[in-house]
Amino acid sequence: MRRASLPRTLALIALAAAIPLLASCRSAPGAAPAAAVSLYRAGDYVIYEYTGALLDAPVKLEEEILEQEGLRLTIDVVATRNDERREWIQVVTDTPENQRNNVVDELYEVQNGQRVRLENADNADLLRLYEWTEPPKGGPLAPPVQEPRKVEGPTGKVTAYCAVGSWMVENRPAHFEYCASNEFLWTHLSMRLIDAATGKALYEMRAVESGRRAPRPSMPQAP
Repeated sequence: MRRASLPRTLALIALAAAIPLLASCRSAPGAAPAAAVSLYRAGDYVIYEYTGALLDAPVKLEEEILEQEGLRLTIDVVATRNDERREWIQVVTDTPENQRNNVVDELYEVQNGQRVRLENADNADLLRLYEWTEPPKGGPLAPPVQEPRKVEGPTGKVTAYCAVGSWMVENRPAHFEYCASNEFLWTHLSMRLIDAATGKALYEMRAVESGRRAPRPSMPQAP
């Protein structure tokens, strides 16, 4: 079972979907399919930073596993932009099929310290919550070239597979690079869209910190 293409990275996957990186599946060592267990554990967290000229402002996105039972994960997500803050909780079943289809079993917005369940019809609420990090619309001008390389990640150097190529972004050509690694628990390491004419960063995402904390107590649900 592949580890980290959870629906939490919906905006990132929307841009990188055309790139068949890390296609192999992984399972926890020795686990039979009927007893599959996610490789995430309660307390695992990652912090991503989003910058670039096409974003309204830089964004920090922090994700933490609150609960893990088999393949079922409860994930707390906090997005901050200037003095704005959003927090939500998504419950997912960590399977390749659900990852491909961005399936969220339950979605809650955190309001006044309580979880408020959202309807999330057709992932509309999920897209709204992630909109600060949404990549610009566009697509590849040609199939990206994939190349393995050593990349410095939040936990040290890892072997990554990077896709590089040319991308059309809002009617302007850009240089594109996306790096991911199965040696990094959260898979996604970085993405860059650089204006081909000016060299200006249009959109950048990078993982800046990850690790494991002491698990937090569950948050109450609003009545």
